[in-house]
Amino acid sequence: MNDPIPAVKLPPNLLPHVCQLFVKNLSKPDVLKSEIVAYIRSASIRRNPPSEKNAFRAVTLPSLRHLGLIEGKWPDIHPTADMVELVRAFDEGSSQGKRILGRIVASLDMKGPGLIDSVKQIHPEANTDNLVRLFAKKLGASSEKEFRELQDRTNRWIGYLRFVEIVSDTNGLKLNQTVLQLDINRRALSMSQQEFLQLLSQKYKELRRGSPDITYVPIPLIRDAVCLAKPGMLSDDFYEMLREAKNRNHVRMLLSEPMTRQEGGLRLGDKYYYYISLYEQ
Repeated sequence: MNDPIPAVKLPPNLLPHVCQLFVKNLSKPDVLKSEIVAYIRSASIRRNPPSEKNAFRAVTLPSLRHLGLIEGKWPDIHPTADMVELVRAFDEGSSQGKRILGRIVASLDMKGPGLIDSVKQIHPEANTDNLVRLFAKKLGASSEKEFRELQDRTNRWIGYLRFVEIVSDTNGLKLNQTVLQLDINRRALSMSQQEFLQLLSQKYKELRRGSPDITYVPIPLIRDAVCLAKPGMLSDDFYEMLREAKNRNHVRMLLSEPMTRQEGGLRLGDKYYYYISLYEQ
């Protein structure tokens, strides 16, 4: 079965505090791990709380990775700019945090599972059971084991859509069109291509400072630098503007492929790029 539904096992209501702990204790991996495990175990409603290995390595890290909130391998893991922005938003308030998380989840859903479109497709008969049957047919879930796994992933993903209020389940699953339009309108940054290129060029120079002989910098490094400098900008905004900016205006952009596959690069057609170099024209 080719299942595009991400295995996000971390409950959405626990995500904000987990991200806060991650950002707070990044330089202390042992403390980070112990605090996250303690938090997840204390929040568990199971008779036997999850083990340390299960809570951290089977639930937390894969979930954060599927949501695009971390990159790297433990213990050399770092939060992406999306996680930093998510923490900042939740620090301002629950509604602000849910809107940032809603943008992340809506974008991932449009690129992968497509549960939002599926709810539209089978409305007004939309419910979890009907969605599971629809996806089982679409993805070829033939065995009972595959069907149960699909059911579990669908329920968990719907849980995220419900948490950010994109869907409600009163008398069946229904889309909140107002919230959905807010979350898919990722270009509400009021940032022109010229402003983006200026910021991109500025951060490129800053990242090369002290190493002038290094002309190529990793795309995820400059992505996070640009996003952190522009409140409200998420990774998807950056990639979209970078695609539009390639070889435009006064900046010449060269992209390079990695020797081995690494996270956070840019896909253009059938090419995958991980490094970027900028030259004034």
